[in-house]
Amino acid sequence: MMHFLSDFHWSSNMTTQAIGILAALVAFLGLTSKSDKRLMSLSIASCALWAVHFSLLGSWPAAASNLLAGLRNGFSLRFRGVVPALIFATAVAGAGVLTIHSPFGILPILGTIIVSLAAFLTRGATLRGAYMLSSLLWLTHDVHMHSIGGVCGDLASLTAGTIALVRLLLPSASANEEALAKSAAAN
Repeated sequence: MMHFLSDFHWSSNMTTQAIGILAALVAFLGLTSKSDKRLMSLSIASCALWAVHFSLLGSWPAAASNLLAGLRNGFSLRFRGVVPALIFATAVAGAGVLTIHSPFGILPILGTIIVSLAAFLTRGATLRGAYMLSSLLWLTHDVHMHSIGGVCGDLASLTAGTIALVRLLLPSASANEEALAKSAAAN
Protein backbone atom coordinates (compact mmCIF):
# COMPACT_ATOMS: atom_id res chain seq x y z
CA MET A 1 0.00 0.00 0.00
CA MET A 2 2.78 2.44 0.83
CA HIS A 3 4.44 1.81 -2.56
CA PHE A 4 1.15 2.64 -4.30
CA LEU A 5 0.86 5.91 -2.36
CA SER A 6 4.50 6.82 -2.96
CA ASP A 7 3.84 6.56 -6.70
CA PHE A 8 1.63 9.64 -6.35
CA HIS A 9 4.62 11.92 -5.63
CA TRP A 10 2.92 13.78 -2.78
CA SER A 11 6.07 15.46 -1.50
CA SER A 12 7.35 16.55 -4.92
CA ASN A 13 4.23 18.52 -5.84
CA MET A 14 2.34 19.20 -2.64
CA THR A 15 0.68 22.38 -3.94
CA THR A 16 -0.54 20.62 -7.08
CA GLN A 17 -1.98 17.74 -5.05
CA ALA A 18 -3.57 20.15 -2.52
CA ILE A 19 -5.36 21.99 -5.36
CA GLY A 20 -6.67 18.64 -6.59
CA ILE A 21 -7.92 17.69 -3.13
CA LEU A 22 -9.69 21.06 -2.79
CA ALA A 23 -11.28 20.56 -6.23
CA ALA A 24 -12.46 17.11 -5.12
CA LEU A 25 -14.09 18.51 -1.97
CA VAL A 26 -15.94 21.21 -3.92
CA ALA A 27 -17.14 18.67 -6.50
CA PHE A 28 -18.29 16.30 -3.76
CA LEU A 29 -20.43 19.02 -2.16
CA GLY A 30 -22.13 19.61 -5.51
CA LEU A 31 -22.81 15.96 -6.20
CA THR A 32 -24.49 15.41 -2.84
CA SER A 33 -27.01 18.15 -3.57
CA LYS A 34 -30.52 17.39 -4.77
CA SER A 35 -30.55 20.77 -6.53
CA ASP A 36 -29.32 20.75 -10.14
CA LYS A 37 -28.51 24.47 -9.86
CA ARG A 38 -26.28 23.92 -6.82
CA LEU A 39 -24.70 20.88 -8.51
CA MET A 40 -23.75 22.97 -11.55
CA SER A 41 -22.63 26.02 -9.55
CA LEU A 42 -20.23 24.01 -7.41
CA SER A 43 -19.12 22.08 -10.47
CA ILE A 44 -18.06 25.37 -12.13
CA ALA A 45 -15.84 26.15 -9.15
CA SER A 46 -14.35 22.67 -9.06
CA CYS A 47 -13.68 22.74 -12.81
CA ALA A 48 -11.56 25.87 -12.41
CA LEU A 49 -9.55 24.17 -9.66
CA TRP A 50 -9.23 20.95 -11.70
CA ALA A 51 -7.97 22.91 -14.72
CA VAL A 52 -5.16 24.38 -12.63
CA HIS A 53 -4.41 21.00 -11.01
CA PHE A 54 -4.17 19.08 -14.28
CA SER A 55 -2.19 21.77 -16.06
CA LEU A 56 0.36 21.56 -13.24
CA LEU A 57 0.45 17.77 -13.70
CA GLY A 58 0.93 18.24 -17.45
CA SER A 59 -2.35 16.64 -18.53
CA TRP A 60 -3.49 19.16 -21.13
CA PRO A 61 -6.54 17.14 -22.28
CA ALA A 62 -7.81 17.09 -18.67
CA ALA A 63 -7.06 20.79 -18.15
CA ALA A 64 -8.83 21.74 -21.42
CA SER A 65 -11.77 19.45 -20.60
CA ASN A 66 -12.22 21.14 -17.25
CA LEU A 67 -12.07 24.66 -18.67
CA LEU A 68 -14.74 23.77 -21.21
CA ALA A 69 -16.75 21.88 -18.58
CA GLY A 70 -16.83 24.95 -16.35
CA LEU A 71 -18.15 27.07 -19.24
CA ARG A 72 -20.60 24.32 -20.16
CA ASN A 73 -21.96 24.10 -16.64
CA GLY A 74 -22.58 27.85 -16.58
CA PHE A 75 -24.41 27.74 -19.91
CA SER A 76 -26.42 24.65 -18.95
CA LEU A 77 -28.03 26.58 -16.10
CA ARG A 78 -29.63 28.95 -18.65
CA PHE A 79 -29.85 26.98 -21.89
CA ARG A 80 -31.18 23.55 -22.83
CA GLY A 81 -31.37 21.49 -25.97
CA VAL A 82 -29.48 19.68 -28.68
CA VAL A 83 -27.71 22.70 -30.19
CA PRO A 84 -25.76 23.79 -27.07
CA ALA A 85 -25.08 20.12 -26.23
CA LEU A 86 -23.52 19.56 -29.65
CA ILE A 87 -21.59 22.85 -29.52
CA PHE A 88 -19.90 21.89 -26.25
CA ALA A 89 -19.40 18.24 -27.18
CA THR A 90 -17.74 19.36 -30.42
CA ALA A 91 -15.57 21.92 -28.59
CA VAL A 92 -14.38 19.24 -26.16
CA ALA A 93 -13.67 16.82 -29.02
CA GLY A 94 -11.70 19.58 -30.76
CA ALA A 95 -9.73 20.27 -27.60
CA GLY A 96 -8.99 16.57 -27.44
CA VAL A 97 -7.64 16.51 -30.99
CA LEU A 98 -5.32 19.39 -30.11
CA THR A 99 -4.10 18.10 -26.74
CA ILE A 100 -4.12 14.28 -26.64
CA HIS A 101 -0.62 12.82 -26.66
CA SER A 102 -1.28 9.42 -25.10
CA PRO A 103 -4.12 6.89 -25.02
CA PHE A 104 -5.01 8.00 -21.49
CA GLY A 105 -5.73 11.51 -22.76
CA ILE A 106 -8.88 10.29 -24.50
CA LEU A 107 -10.49 9.34 -21.16
CA PRO A 108 -11.16 12.86 -19.79
CA ILE A 109 -12.29 13.97 -23.24
CA LEU A 110 -14.86 11.14 -23.46
CA GLY A 111 -16.01 11.75 -19.88
CA THR A 112 -16.49 15.45 -20.56
CA ILE A 113 -18.39 14.78 -23.81
CA ILE A 114 -20.77 12.43 -21.95
CA VAL A 115 -21.52 15.05 -19.29
CA SER A 116 -21.71 17.82 -21.93
CA LEU A 117 -24.53 15.99 -23.67
CA ALA A 118 -26.27 15.11 -20.40
CA ALA A 119 -26.00 18.64 -18.95
CA PHE A 120 -28.09 20.11 -21.77
CA LEU A 121 -30.41 17.20 -22.44
CA THR A 122 -31.17 15.61 -19.05
CA ARG A 123 -31.83 16.43 -15.41
CA GLY A 124 -32.07 14.61 -12.10
CA ALA A 125 -31.14 10.94 -11.97
CA THR A 126 -30.02 10.70 -15.60
CA LEU A 127 -27.70 13.68 -15.16
CA ARG A 128 -26.13 12.12 -12.08
CA GLY A 129 -25.79 8.78 -13.90
CA ALA A 130 -23.86 10.53 -16.67
CA TYR A 131 -21.59 12.09 -14.04
CA MET A 132 -20.97 8.63 -12.58
CA LEU A 133 -20.04 7.13 -15.97
CA SER A 134 -17.74 10.09 -16.57
CA SER A 135 -16.18 9.55 -13.13
CA LEU A 136 -15.20 5.99 -14.09
CA LEU A 137 -13.33 7.30 -17.14
CA TRP A 138 -11.69 10.06 -15.13
CA LEU A 139 -10.70 7.62 -12.38
CA THR A 140 -8.65 5.58 -14.84
CA HIS A 141 -6.99 8.76 -16.14
CA ASP A 142 -6.31 10.09 -12.65
CA VAL A 143 -4.61 6.91 -11.47
CA HIS A 144 -2.38 7.12 -14.54
CA MET A 145 -1.60 10.82 -13.86
CA HIS A 146 -0.89 10.15 -10.15
CA SER A 147 -3.54 12.66 -9.09
CA ILE A 148 -4.39 12.08 -5.43
CA GLY A 149 -7.23 14.62 -5.53
CA GLY A 150 -8.48 13.17 -8.80
CA VAL A 151 -8.63 9.62 -7.48
CA CYS A 152 -10.23 10.73 -4.21
CA GLY A 153 -12.62 13.00 -6.08
CA ASP A 154 -13.67 10.31 -8.51
CA LEU A 155 -14.25 7.77 -5.75
CA ALA A 156 -16.18 10.40 -3.80
CA SER A 157 -18.14 11.34 -6.94
CA LEU A 158 -19.13 7.73 -7.47
CA THR A 159 -20.19 7.48 -3.83
CA ALA A 160 -22.04 10.82 -3.86
CA GLY A 161 -23.65 9.98 -7.18
CA THR A 162 -24.94 6.72 -5.76
CA ILE A 163 -26.33 8.52 -2.71
CA ALA A 164 -27.96 11.21 -4.87
CA LEU A 165 -29.48 8.60 -7.18
CA VAL A 166 -30.95 6.74 -4.21
CA ARG A 167 -32.35 10.00 -2.80
CA LEU A 168 -33.83 10.95 -6.17
CA LEU A 169 -35.21 7.56 -7.14
CA LEU A 170 -36.53 6.23 -3.84
CA PRO A 171 -39.50 7.90 -2.20
CA SER A 172 -38.65 9.73 0.99
CA ALA A 173 -39.53 8.28 4.38
CA SER A 174 -42.00 11.12 5.00
CA ALA A 175 -43.74 10.42 1.68
CA ASN A 176 -44.05 6.77 2.69
CA GLU A 177 -45.46 7.76 6.08
CA GLU A 178 -48.01 10.08 4.42
CA ALA A 179 -49.09 7.32 2.04
CA LEU A 180 -49.49 4.89 4.95
CA ALA A 181 -51.49 7.46 6.91
CA LYS A 182 -53.81 8.10 3.93
CA SER A 183 -54.24 4.37 3.43
CA ALA A 184 -55.07 3.85 7.11
CA ALA A 185 -57.52 6.78 7.08
CA ALA A 186 -59.29 5.37 4.01
CA ASN A 187 -59.79 2.01 5.73
